[in-house]
Amino acid sequence: MLLEKGRTALIDGPASVRITTGKASIFACPLKIRRNYILRPWRRYPLYAEEDTEYEISLGENASHIVVDGNPIEHEWISTVEKCMDDETIVLIGG
Repeated sequence: MLLEKGRTALIDGPASVRITTGKASIFACPLKIRRNYILRPWRRYPLYAEEDTEYEISLGENASHIVVDGNPIEHEWISTVEKCMDDETIVLIGG
């Protein structure tokens, strides 16, 4: 399937996704080409195309998949992830 630059595939698991060409991310985490990603049930994953991206998807029972314009992830989340990627150590407190 083709996901055009600037669009997001909202995937409700369980599912698996594999990027075949292009550049995409989930929650600002870049995905590697030709690697299978398993998406857990009862969760929504926003697959955002940073450039035109070809991907394969396999949907499990009760899973769904829709494509929307834009990136539904807030800019603050993306900038926080980018800051964390520059640090060597991250501590997460909470549950």
